[in-house]
Amino acid sequence: MALKGKRVVKETLEIKSMDIISERGIIVTDAATAGFVTIEDVDSNTTAVGLLLDDVENRDLTQYPSNQHKNLAQVSGVVSLAIEGQFLTDQIPSGVTIAQGDIAYLEDDGQISNSANSTKTIIVGTWMSAEDSDGYARLNLKL
Repeated sequence: MALKGKRVVKETLEIKSMDIISERGIIVTDAATAGFVTIEDVDSNTTAVGLLLDDVENRDLTQYPSNQHKNLAQVSGVVSLAIEGQFLTDQIPSGVTIAQGDIAYLEDDGQISNSANSTKTIIVGTWMSAEDSDGYARLNLKL
C-alpha cells in the first residue's frame, strides 16, 4: 500500500486516464497522448498533474468483478488525482531521509523526495513529518 487511510483531500481532478499498471500514492505527469497521465523520468519538460488516489490494474472484469470498496481503476480507465491535500505516503526513494518542513520534489517514477538537482526541480509540496517506522511520511501536496 502506498497511501495510508488518514488523509485530507482538498481538491481532486478526475478527467484523466492512465494506461499503465500502477500503485496509488505516486505523482503522475502529463502523457504524450491527450487525456492520459503517466509515470516517467523527470526532466525540464515534465508537468506534474496530481497524486494518484487509485490502484490501476489490468483485470479481466468478466472473471473478477470490480470491487467498489477499494480504490481500483482499470487500465485506460479514468483515475482520481489529488492536486491539493495532506497524505501519508511511502513513495519515497530508498536512501532518502525526510525531515519535517523539507520541500517535496518530484523524482523519477513518480516518487517524492526532499532534494532537487539540475533536472529535478518540480516542487509538489512540503513534508509535514519525518518518516515513521513503516516508511511513511506526511506530505502537504499543493500542485
